[in-house]
Amino acid sequence: MTGTAGRHSEVIRQFTAAIRDGTPLVAQAAEGLASVELANAIILSSQLDRTVELPLDAAEFETWLNTKRASSRHVPALPAGPRVAADMGASFK
Repeated sequence: MTGTAGRHSEVIRQFTAAIRDGTPLVAQAAEGLASVELANAIILSSQLDRTVELPLDAAEFETWLNTKRASSRHVPALPAGPRVAADMGASFK
């Protein structure tokens, strides 16, 4: 793959430029939220094996998601050693 468009590093770089320099964002927040809503609708539809309408019923999705969380057997792995908050102060210099 050539170029950087579509990579997370490029999205973060452009987001940082928007904050620091006022550069226009590639996509506004509303577009991102619409994409997440569509993805959630696709997931819910496939899991319930039925059509769901947009705008997505957020309460229905949250109920389904909480049911999935409650039945999950996943145990998050914690890193070894003490938990330390990272100093991100120099990240955007």
